[in-house]
Amino acid sequence: MRFRPLHEKILEVMRSLLVSSLKPTEEMIRHLIDIELGHINRNHPDFLNNSSVLSELLQGTDNEKNSDPSKADKKNTKDTKNQAAE
Repeated sequence: MRFRPLHEKILEVMRSLLVSSLKPTEEMIRHLIDIELGHINRNHPDFLNNSSVLSELLQGTDNEKNSDPSKADKKNTKDTKNQAAE
């Protein structure tokens, strides 16, 4: 083999570089895995269709507000008091 000392020096430098980069690389890969595990894939078929569920929930709360007689009575009482004060 030609330039044997050069070959050995290149291997030594590369080993040193790989060893020094090992911990930061492992940490970065762990962070990337944590990010991937924390991601919620809303396009997955098992995931509920967010917009339809949300609109159903909002319609349900609107219907409850409109059908709650105690809230309607409170509103009418306030309107009556305001009219009486005028």
